[in-house]
This record gives sequence, C-alpha cells and structure tokens, in this order.
Amino acid sequence: METKKEIRTRLLKLRMEFPDEVCAEQAKKVAEKLFLHPWYQGCGRLFCYVSFRKEVDTFAIMKRALQDGKALAVPKVRDTNMDFYEIRDFSELQKGAYGILEPTGEQLLFPQKDDLMLVPGAAFDRNGYRIGYGGGYYDRYLRRHPDMKTIALAYDFQIISRVPAEEFDVPAGEVLFPQKQNKQTFT
Repeated sequence: METKKEIRTRLLKLRMEFPDEVCAEQAKKVAEKLFLHPWYQGCGRLFCYVSFRKEVDTFAIMKRALQDGKALAVPKVRDTNMDFYEIRDFSELQKGAYGILEPTGEQLLFPQKDDLMLVPGAAFDRNGYRIGYGGGYYDRYLRRHPDMKTIALAYDFQIISRVPAEEFDVPAGEVLFPQKQNKQTFT
C-alpha cells in the first residue's frame, strides 16, 4: 500500500498535469452540487479555502456565497496554527504563507452552529478521509472545533479507495466530486 507521502506526490503531480479546461468543467459541477447541498443552503457563514495550484476552484463559490448574503471567512496561517478571517471582497486578499492568498483584515471568526467549512486536499476517500499537504493545519483546526460541518471538494481522479488514516486525522463530513457516487450522509 502506498504511503500518504507517495499518494500526495503522485496526485499533486497528476493535478498539475490535468488540463485546465477539464479542471474548470469539473469545478463547475462540484460547485453546482455544493449550492444544492443542505449544509450550504443552511449556513450563514462559509469558511472556505482560497484555491491554489489547480485545487478545485473556490473563487466562484466565494463570489456566490457573498451574493447569497453569507459571511465569508478564509484562512490565515501563523506558525503552526490557522485561523479564519472574514473578507467582503477579493481585494482583501494578499499573498501569505506558502504563496497562498490570505486575508488582510483582522476580523477573526469562530465557528458557530450551522457554519460550513470547505476543505482542500490532494486525495480523498468516500469516508471523508483526506490527504492534505502535510502541515496538519486543517486537522488541528477541526480538532479545536469538532462540531464544524465540513465538505471536501475534489476532482474525480482525487478519489481513491482508501486513505491511510491516522488517529489525528479528522474526516470531512462530505466529499463532493463530479461523479454521481458521492458520499451522501447529509447529517
């Protein structure tokens, strides 16, 4: 069985080679599924990663969330921790840790009931386990906020049969990807 590191390396390479037009088409399908999801429809605040290096694009999702009247929070990394800060416009983003766009403001948001977080990753299984980028930021954040509803966004090729999960890994509540066979718990 491949290690997390081997899976991460293989799938990140594949993602960078994935044609831009296919990424855009699949990201649009994932966003459409998200907008129909009861967790999205019922949330007043969306905690969202800012897409980077051909991750499933979140800019259209963030734009729609703002249009839908939802408060929008994006992550900022400080040392080994990550927190989420509210933004009202993309002009409030600048390059931060790892070259990823981060919020410039200081309006820290803490999760509340019915908030939703979208999580990134390199690989996912249908049980919600994910392989991130090796920093553990999302797992640490979600351990601090165990009641947070989470949805992972993925391309079809990022879905693997089994992620080698460890005790500190926090699975996403849902994994949305373009194919019809998504994990459907809607709890």
